[in-house]
Amino acid sequence: MISEINDYNNSINSEYNDIYIKGLLDEITDIRMKNEEYIKESGSDFNIFYILNVSYKEVYICRVLHELLNPVGSHHLGLIFLEPFINNVLKMDFTDIDFQTAKVYKELPILDNRRIDLSIETTNFKIPIEVKIYAGDQNDQCYDYYQYAKNSKIFYLTCHGTLPAHSSTAGLKPIKDENGTITGYKEISLISWKDLVDWLSICLEYPEVINISTIYVTIKQLRDILFSLTGELREGLKMDITNTIISTPDNMKSAIGVSNALHEAQTIVMRNFFTELKQLFENNGYIVHEYANYDDYYIIRNEYPLLIVELQKINKNLFVSLYIEINDTLQYGFSFVSWNKNHEPEFKNNKTIFKKYPYEYEAIADSIKRVITEGEETEETILLNNLFDDSNKEYDFRYFSDPCVDLTTNYLKHANNIFNLLHGYNQKILRKMKSKIKQ
Repeated sequence: MISEINDYNNSINSEYNDIYIKGLLDEITDIRMKNEEYIKESGSDFNIFYILNVSYKEVYICRVLHELLNPVGSHHLGLIFLEPFINNVLKMDFTDIDFQTAKVYKELPILDNRRIDLSIETTNFKIPIEVKIYAGDQNDQCYDYYQYAKNSKIFYLTCHGTLPAHSSTAGLKPIKDENGTITGYKEISLISWKDLVDWLSICLEYPEVINISTIYVTIKQLRDILFSLTGELREGLKMDITNTIISTPDNMKSAIGVSNALHEAQTIVMRNFFTELKQLFENNGYIVHEYANYDDYYIIRNEYPLLIVELQKINKNLFVSLYIEINDTLQYGFSFVSWNKNHEPEFKNNKTIFKKYPYEYEAIADSIKRVITEGEETEETILLNNLFDDSNKEYDFRYFSDPCVDLTTNYLKHANNIFNLLHGYNQKILRKMKSKIKQ
């Protein structure tokens, strides 16, 4: 009898909680929809960086940043942008002489064919700034940049102020916590897009900027796209949601319940999508290798779901492969891959492959780059790109961007679209490869 009463009470409590959770979610959905309507009416969706499809491309973003920071840039406003950048973002002590002698460079060439994204030189300083949106690090990259620096650290700019890869920092002095985990490097200062958003917000308050509409609008649009890279909510929307959550104890309890279940829900969505994508490749005759511990993605943060699709056999244990990976964003790339005794994938260095198979490497790399004309080449990837949905929005699984949210009910559609895109690339690439290798 007591057991039955407890079961009845638990049932009542569960229904009670469900009602309040649904009520809270309905309130938050209403706030979000009103915010989206405001964005449409205000014209904020009309952003030249999005329209030109360059909002995530480091080269283009660096060019705009360079133009703003350059004291003799086309804005004709002198040091108005550089001064708050030095003071608020880099947090360095410049003398008047430093500001007066400052020169800003983009893609500055240094030793070993390196190019620094942004650099600032004055009488007393040489300041290297490495900009990362989604690109990976090259071996010894940060170490080489530090050899250029003078009285300055390397400033490493990423979406969230994350550390560079260990392969890029060999030779630098790591900072470790009590557990021996590397938390930073003495020669590197981490900065994030949020730091730049704050800097641009300061610039937008200057009367000189407000009075020149083209400069004002450009900076505002740049700030908006950099803010979107951080994955954070707009301040007004965040405050409205926060106020709703803290308005009643029941709302707070419901929010805690939703928060506790959120990562599990996101993991299920991710797994459904990747499973369907893998199935589509296999149904079309591809051999696919899956490496994915989905349950740990939002916990450990170093587990990245990965699909490797074999394309062309080079020798018994070496294949040209397409890979699809969730590295916060959804990416695809083409690499030479082999497998060790534990059947773990090993992505081969391009230079090593070229030395051993020069003719095949040239034929394969040329075929890929003729079919896909844009993308990044890394030491272990012939070509690397992000994947986008039909609206040209990126899949950001760390902050669960709109395309990721849409996977909740439409993962079949998204998986089909991505498969059709990549399958089409594969067919064209394989045709070119076979014709070249036959010659």
